[in-house]
Amino acid sequence: MFTSRRTAVFVHGCFWHRHEGCHWCTTPASNPEFWAAKFARSRARDIEVREALNASGWWVGTVWECGLRSPHGLR
Repeated sequence: MFTSRRTAVFVHGCFWHRHEGCHWCTTPASNPEFWAAKFARSRARDIEVREALNASGWWVGTVWECGLRSPHGLR
């Protein structure tokens, strides 16, 4: 967070935050109901936090894990 600029930048992992259409956004085969609920809550929380910050006059940016990856792995 850059409080003097009222800016927040989130770096989201594609697995936990469910980046749509991303290769890294997989779902474990075991216990699918558990994972579906966990991922749904993570996405809902992300939306809640972003909306609260926006309502308070903050600019919010998101950087996705896959955007930081090189073709040969994380740098």
